[in-house]
Amino acid sequence: MKKLSRFIGRLVVWFFILSVGGVVLFRFLPVPFTPLMGIRTVQQVSSGEPPQLHHQWVPYDKLTAAQAALIAATLPNPLVYSSKEPWAYMKKRQAHILRQMRTVHLQEERTRR
Repeated sequence: MKKLSRFIGRLVVWFFILSVGGVVLFRFLPVPFTPLMGIRTVQQVSSGEPPQLHHQWVPYDKLTAAQAALIAATLPNPLVYSSKEPWAYMKKRQAHILRQMRTVHLQEERTRR
């Protein structure tokens, strides 16, 4: 019983150390692979397409408003909605988010005056 509790204690400590280390590491380095990329790769292989494993990451500060709105439109369910090939529904949501972004900027400018 003592060995089991010692093993569980060490397991918890190592989990904590590796979790904090991963957060610190990926704070400064780009994430090489995400779970969503894995799911999309499996979908591509199962549909007979060659998998696209290399993605071009765009830094947050270089995103246009339209790109940011399209990403926000996919967030309710990124497994169903794709920003690579947006449907009419996605474009409608993107336009709505862009209108909201313009409204928020107008309100911020009014409060600054």
